[in-house]
Amino acid sequence: MIGKTIGTQATGRILFRALLAKNGISEDQVELKVIGSDMAPLLTGQVDAITGWKTNVNALSILGGPAC
Repeated sequence: MIGKTIGTQATGRILFRALLAKNGISEDQVELKVIGSDMAPLLTGQVDAITGWKTNVNALSILGGPAC
């Protein structure tokens, strides 16, 4: 994740920060963008990855491939 732009929902920021801390990654090594539940930022390249919940899997079905 270092050097990447990660999209997260506002409610997921605290969990993302915990993930970074657990893995010894400082917050200034990652750009965090708060996004809604819309997958458009990922699909349009505005972010490199997103955090999400199991319920977001259907929103990603347009990418094809197996569901998580």
